[in-house]
Amino acid sequence: MKLEVNLGKDSYPIIIEQGCLEHVLDYIQVDSSRIMIITDTNVEKYYLNLIESQLSQKYNTAHYIIEAGEKSKHLNNCSAIYKALIDAKVTRTDTIIALGGGVIGDLAGFISSTYLRGVQFIQIPTSLLSQVDSSVGGKVAVDLDEGKNLVGAFKHPKLVLIDPLTLKTLPIHFVRDGMGEV
Repeated sequence: MKLEVNLGKDSYPIIIEQGCLEHVLDYIQVDSSRIMIITDTNVEKYYLNLIESQLSQKYNTAHYIIEAGEKSKHLNNCSAIYKALIDAKVTRTDTIIALGGGVIGDLAGFISSTYLRGVQFIQIPTSLLSQVDSSVGGKVAVDLDEGKNLVGAFKHPKLVLIDPLTLKTLPIHFVRDGMGEV
């Protein structure tokens, strides 16, 4: 299924397809030479190698892995990610991929909105809540010690790629939380 978020020049597709992560190159077609994947320690073990091995057939790829959990969505973590982007020689015409749940989507989206004054990014949400809420709409933010989402921006993704099969790897309480939001 393909949905289009119609925002004029910021329009983007949302692709929802079971098994789409098995063939991401069918969907990820960007005018970039480099792609940086940002993910966390939970999602890494399920999907990072699958996606990076496909993308590396066409793009120079790198990845950055943060510790899973809300504590990682902190402004303090941004400097290390910016350094990893510089070390990977990511330029303004390259792409950042958010591979994970809402924490990753918010953090990677914030990074993409601020690094070099903005680079394109793609959302690959892997939790139910991120698939129905945080990957769509362009709200991105990081936390400060004083509270959640205190530093942020609006940055629409170039693409949202949703594979419902990712929900099979979630503990049931995360599925219930997501259904509560739905």
